[in-house]
Amino acid sequence: MQRNIIYPIFVALSLLWYPSPEASAQKKEVKILPEKVVSKFQVGVLPLTDPTNGLWLNLPASTVNLIPQDVQEPKLAATSIDSIKVRSINNGSWIAFHIEWEDATEDFNLRADLYSDGVSVEFPLNPKHPPDHRMGSEKEPIHLLLWKAYQQKAREGTSFLALNYPNRWSDYNPYELPGHPVSPAQAVEIKNLLPAVAAGNPIVPGTVPVVEELYAETWTKVIIHEDQGAKGKGTWKDGRWYVVIARPIITHDLYDAPLDGGSSYVAFACWDGKKENQGPRKMVTEGWLGLEIGK
Repeated sequence: MQRNIIYPIFVALSLLWYPSPEASAQKKEVKILPEKVVSKFQVGVLPLTDPTNGLWLNLPASTVNLIPQDVQEPKLAATSIDSIKVRSINNGSWIAFHIEWEDATEDFNLRADLYSDGVSVEFPLNPKHPPDHRMGSEKEPIHLLLWKAYQQKAREGTSFLALNYPNRWSDYNPYELPGHPVSPAQAVEIKNLLPAVAAGNPIVPGTVPVVEELYAETWTKVIIHEDQGAKGKGTWKDGRWYVVIARPIITHDLYDAPLDGGSSYVAFACWDGKKENQGPRKMVTEGWLGLEIGK
């Protein structure tokens, strides 16, 4: 999977991180936890976009503890989600992670004063010498798979304009795009009024996949993969999130973490929109967990 440098504004809007001088001065810290995530081998098609499939309940779950991200600004003072349950399965071609956690509210709105729930899975590009698990280290990158509730809702056709301003009226509003059919004349207008939409800039909600692939070397160097091959989906039900994040095991991209060796490391991060989590204000694992991929 190739890579492409993100537009600087995307870094802020993606709710992942905000660069700061403190980040460049951050000391590398590599911590390997004793806990492991075991990916069970399963023949056949996997439920890569079905987080409520009964197959997941038959898999053993690992309880993964989370701590506040307290290194990079804006820091998080305390966790609102203390742990997540992780299950994993693979069929030799794909590996999928089923992540479950308690969350009393489904937060996916996109507004200046509202924030989105989310979760990410991270792998070191060099498992023999893993970097800092929080966002990689200089010249020691990580491969990151990010799911955000607002991106999924945008891909499913949610109009945040209609959601936030239900009593508005207009005969035509280009800000309801993308995702709606347009005439040639409207297409020209979109290009003039919404150049980010016309350019396919990932700043625009709904233009990136439900699970986005990123590459990071510390907080200040984040790159979005041009070829997005990951899959997944999230479902909120009865006060719990159930999210599947999946990727091919074998790829030919130098910027994808290798998983075909049967073992690696994995880390997780989680965002609680209700608690105004965004960017580095998130919950993270305390270090890398071992990853064993069954065959």
